[in-house]
Amino acid sequence: MPAGDWSVPEFTNFTQEYQKAFNKMPGMVASYSFDGTSVLIEAIRNAGSDDRELIQKSLGTIRCNGVTGQIQFDDKGNRSGNFKMMKTLNGVPASRE
Repeated sequence: MPAGDWSVPEFTNFTQEYQKAFNKMPGMVASYSFDGTSVLIEAIRNAGSDDRELIQKSLGTIRCNGVTGQIQFDDKGNRSGNFKMMKTLNGVPASRE
């Protein structure tokens, strides 16, 4: 069972492809890693350069739907929008106590 509780079509597609490749459901780390890598690639493309400052500025303009939901950043570089906090124990979602 995936660690995230995302109900976006992108997550469904990602889950299907991940299962085909690895024969198991993706966890939270795989889902956020996929989104992080995708966003960084998009920012580099948009910057048109490998200059770190241009890439950082480009990240501020990113607005996309990832497998973990809508992705955009505030003026401090934090991801904005709705999010959930999840407790994990040894990499596995744990119940809240």
